[in-house]
This record gives sequence, C-alpha cells and structure tokens, in this order.
Amino acid sequence: MSKAHGYLPSQKEAVYFDKNYLLILAGAGTGKTTVLKGHAEYFSHQPMLYLCYNSSIQQEASRKFPPNVKCRTLHAIAFARVGKAFDEAGQLVDNYRITDVKNFLKCKDWDTPSMALSTLNAFLCSADKSINESHLSSGPKGRLIAPRLRENVLIAAKQLWEAATSIDVNFPITHDCYLKLYALQKPEMHRWFKKILFDEAQDANPVVSDWVERQKCAIVEVGDEHQQLYRFRGANNSMAGFAKRKKAKIVKLQQSFRFGENVADLATRILDYKAEHTGCDPFPIKGLASIEDSLLPSAMGPFRKQPYAYLHRTVAGTFESAIANIDKRIYWIGGIEKYNFQELLDVYYFSIGEKSKVKRKKLFVEFRSYEDYKTAAENTSSAEMMRNVKLIDKNGNHLIRLIAKLRKLEARKIKDAELIVGTAHRSKGLEFDYVRLADDFPDVTDQTKFDDMDILADELNLLYVASTRAMRMLVMNEISKKIYLEMGGKGISRFSAVTRNEGPPSRPSQPVKLSD
Repeated sequence: MSKAHGYLPSQKEAVYFDKNYLLILAGAGTGKTTVLKGHAEYFSHQPMLYLCYNSSIQQEASRKFPPNVKCRTLHAIAFARVGKAFDEAGQLVDNYRITDVKNFLKCKDWDTPSMALSTLNAFLCSADKSINESHLSSGPKGRLIAPRLRENVLIAAKQLWEAATSIDVNFPITHDCYLKLYALQKPEMHRWFKKILFDEAQDANPVVSDWVERQKCAIVEVGDEHQQLYRFRGANNSMAGFAKRKKAKIVKLQQSFRFGENVADLATRILDYKAEHTGCDPFPIKGLASIEDSLLPSAMGPFRKQPYAYLHRTVAGTFESAIANIDKRIYWIGGIEKYNFQELLDVYYFSIGEKSKVKRKKLFVEFRSYEDYKTAAENTSSAEMMRNVKLIDKNGNHLIRLIAKLRKLEARKIKDAELIVGTAHRSKGLEFDYVRLADDFPDVTDQTKFDDMDILADELNLLYVASTRAMRMLVMNEISKKIYLEMGGKGISRFSAVTRNEGPPSRPSQPVKLSD
C-alpha cells in the first residue's frame, strides 16, 4: 500500500493504539508489516522487541523497522543465554533421531523410544514445569498406551530431558530443549522493553505464548489462525486466549494488497468451507479491484512458458515434480539442501550396500539392513524416513543421476529460474506473480478421511496459504476448484475470461517477504 493513500480505518486502529494489549487478526497480504512498522514509528520513544517466527523474517524486519525496535527470534535470545554453551560443547542438533533415543534408552523395541520422544516433545511445547501424564500421546499408529507402559514411557522421557539439559552427559540437545530450559528461568524482558510485538502468534506453542504473556509490558499480538501450519510442532493458536485473558482490543485486517478480486474470492471460499466444516468464524478476504489477477482451472497454454511457483503439500511431491522438469533451471524455495537430499543419498547407498559412499556412518549402527530401516520407518511413522523409502523404491538406480542433475541445474536466484518449486510450508511469508497448486494436497472434501477436525483445519490452512501466495495468476488444483464450485462458484465458465491465449507478461516472479 502506498503511503500516499494513508491507512485504512482498521489499520489506523492498530497503528495508533495506545493501550496495553492489542490483537491484530491479519489475513493473507493485508499489510501487517506495514501496520507494525507504522505503530513502531508512531511510538518511537518506546523501546520495543519485535518477536519474529524465524531468522529470515528477523533479517528482513531488521532492515525495515525503526531503531527503537530490536528484532529477534525467541530461539536466538535463548541461544545467547543458554544454548551457546551446549553448542560449544558440540551437543546441539536440529532434531532427535529416533535411533539416537533408542540407543540411549537401550531399548530393544521401537515403541518405547518413539513414545518417550513424543512425550518429551509435548513437554517442550507446553508451559508446564515438569513432565507429567498430560504429555503422553497415543502410541504408534494411534494405539492407546497400555497402562503398564505409561510409567515406563514417563520415566524414559524424564531421562531424555535430564540427559539433554546436562552439559556433562554425552547426549544431544535440540533448539526446542534449550528454549524450554531458558523459559523455565522466567526471564524478564520487560526490564529492557516497554512493548513486545509478537508476530505469527498463531504458530506459537504454549511455552512461547506463556513466556510472552508473563512479561509486564504492553503486548501486540499479530497472526492469522487460518495460516496456522505448525500444530504438529505444538502450535496451539493462543490468540483467542490472549484476547480473553488480557481483555485485548481486537482489530481485523481483511483488505489484501497482494492480489485482486479473483484470488481473494477463492481464498474466501476456502475459509467459508473451513468455517462450515470445523466451526471456526468466517473471515472474508477482500482483493484490490485495481489488480488484474486470474484463476485457471488447469495448467494450460502460454502459462507453461512462464516461470511460476509450483507449490506442493509434500517434499516427495516437490521432488517428483522437479524430476518431471529435470532439464529446467529450478529455484528451490529455501534452497535445495533444505530438502535433505544428502540423507536420501545416504539411505540409498545403504540400501545397495555401498558402505564407503555413506557419509553418516551411524546408519550401520542403527540398522542392520535397508529392510530394517523400512520397518523402522513404518513402525515409527517417521515422515522423513517414509519419504526416503518412497523415493528410493520408486527411482532406484536413477536416483544418483537425478539428484546430481537437479543440483547442477539449481538456480540460486529466481531471476535465473525457469521453474520455482517448494512446499506450502516453505512458501509461507512469500508471494509470487504466478502460482500453480500441485495435486498432492489431500482431498479435504472427502469427510470420510478426516475424523479429526483439527487435521482437516490444518490441511485447509495449507491450501489457503498456498493459494494466497499468488499475485497475478493462480492455477488451481482439483481440490481447490472443487471447493470453489461447492461453495457457490458459477461453474467452469467462471474461468473463461482468464484462459485466452494472451498469457501473463514475461517478467519473472519475485518473492517478497513479510507481506502477510
């Protein structure tokens, strides 16, 4: 939005809000960063902490916000105070491997370490001071944990926590572990800041939300429950609770500046479908009439000649689409190495007995054979392990050549790309001129597949996020088209105006961060 046009009434409410507690519900592309920046500039005499969701947002925000605002992730704060010592001791890892847990606990089965790790992760996400029965989840494949196992699992989870947080024990610690350890120290950030700007609050877990709300300073929470993507990491969307507990003022931002009326229409219909089937409140999105955007029911004609973002539900689907376009220069959202190709290659070499080519030698300690690896993948329901198995079994001996070529043709900059690929998760916070939705999103219209309404909501959120990355043109998949028609669309003729042969202009898509 141009400064020449000033703020919309809803934006003014947020920019000039001078009380202690404010909740901003911001739809896709509605200018939340513009509002937060305007708020920080208006109250430039107040030292503020802008709490970012990840490091890339932090870097972008540091360039945009005024000097009175410190932009940090909570993990970065916790790392400086707690995590650095573990890192210097060589104990810091990104995630726990189920095999490391199994070996530490000296278990012969896979169930106990899997349930103990799940229990530990539930505790790390909670606001609780110690591990208790509330952190116990269901067993593998949704089975209830037998009463005789409950105590053993709790004991095992406590052993993992004690080992992880002891610098003298040879057991790794994760980023979530040292964050929890820091939160338990009850740090008082209000000693340095008069206000906290808490971004992406819908994806915060209770340990973070509790930490924020304990601070004795003004708090502005910003988020969109329909862009909540990380419930599987413990996110619980505490925004409604925050508004109730703190009697916060609620401001809704529903005018998007990213796309026009067509993409906004689809986005609204997805959210209407979500409201109808999950009981959430409707949240209509308005598009700008001045932006000429369009919807396509399928990838056709000249669109294929343009660089576009091909967004997927799964990493495996992303890889398969890249293979289908193996001769093109491909830009991978987040970078190609974020898709764990090296681990995939290690497992492949392991599967064919090429031990000398496996870089992570612990594979030979963890598993007796590739069949043992496959069994562990199935028993633990590890998404990463199951992805590796699927790709190896499907591509076999061609895998090395395919990955080598994908790496060789990787476009490091979008302007050099013929195609952009990535997952809906990694696309969040970005926008592109042209977007195509892949067909690996689950059929959210088939109610027989969703007994759990939370899972249905999560999948609809992913579809909404992926759809709203588009600024100029969106190529729908069958699921989004089905929802569009079911929620009041006028039929395929609705798309007739956007299927003519003129195609979009030739300038490449450029991602822009911090626009939600």
